[in-house]
Amino acid sequence: MLVTTETRSGALSPAKDMGETVQRLTQARAQHEDMAQLARQHNAQSSDASQHDAAKAIRAQNDAIRGDTAHWRENPFPEMTRPDLVVASAAGIGMTAAQGTHIVSGQDHAVTAGRDVSVSSGRSLFASVRGAISMFAYQLGMKLVAAKGRVDIQAQSDQMALAALKDITISSTDGKVVITASKEVWIGAGGSYIQINGSGIINGSPGVILEKGANWDVPGPDSKRMPLSTMPQGNLKTTSLYPKSR
Repeated sequence: MLVTTETRSGALSPAKDMGETVQRLTQARAQHEDMAQLARQHNAQSSDASQHDAAKAIRAQNDAIRGDTAHWRENPFPEMTRPDLVVASAAGIGMTAAQGTHIVSGQDHAVTAGRDVSVSSGRSLFASVRGAISMFAYQLGMKLVAAKGRVDIQAQSDQMALAALKDITISSTDGKVVITASKEVWIGAGGSYIQINGSGIINGSPGVILEKGANWDVPGPDSKRMPLSTMPQGNLKTTSLYPKSR
């Protein structure tokens, strides 16, 4: 079914004609594929977790909506080869509900915008996924800011890697910076290093090691342990799988 506000002067076009709609869908599909490929080039997505499946589904749906236009003489109405519902507007689409809105896709749910995607919530924003979350910005960077409250970043069952082409700055405006590990802390630059573990502390350098201080003392041995985070574990139920439509 096609629901559209695109005008047809004199109603000379076929009933299922939707050239403008197909053009917009094709542009959106190309943008989806291009940005997904760019994210993979920058290692933001992998073959196991990427937008490839969604982009492939978009292409298949677009082909079904457009139909086989190469043989229009044999089939003058090639559009809509699947029981899809297409809603198109020559201007905008506004949707509102006095209570809740629930949008469900049994497979992929794709959103494409030629300019901005803006989300505003009067209370909270929750995103819970079964597989991976990948966020990629190509030109203008990312910001994660909490005006109030604590910020927690955890890798509860594997490693965490932070890397930058240039400087990395860690600071505390009104507190302290604590770096602790259960096994070892290793700090190095230019071939010099400090290795800290339960066996002791090793300072190494291919150059000079210089210490400055008003006093320098070596008392007896001492030890102090900082508390480490406890990582929780959860079990995912498989009851949320969608059945296929009849």
